[in-house]
Amino acid sequence: MILHGLEIKDIKKFKQKVFQKIKEQRKRKLEEHINCIWYCINEGTGRLEGEERKWIEELIKYKIRMIIVMTKQAYNDELFDYLKEQ
Repeated sequence: MILHGLEIKDIKKFKQKVFQKIKEQRKRKLEEHINCIWYCINEGTGRLEGEERKWIEELIKYKIRMIIVMTKQAYNDELFDYLKEQ
């Protein structure tokens, strides 16, 4: 499942679809499980929305590995500190 340009207002609905897909795949053979998610953040906005933080934390609790991709990057201490903490 690939998504282009997720809007914050749609994140709750999309999260449900993602977690449903993860659950479905976990019922299959191990090699068919979802093992990693690429999470792209437009760092150019200078912030990480609360809903994005919540979703990242939920994925961590669900034991899904993530590759966080910073797009349009400009250094931001708060964002990098949060990501290191996770």
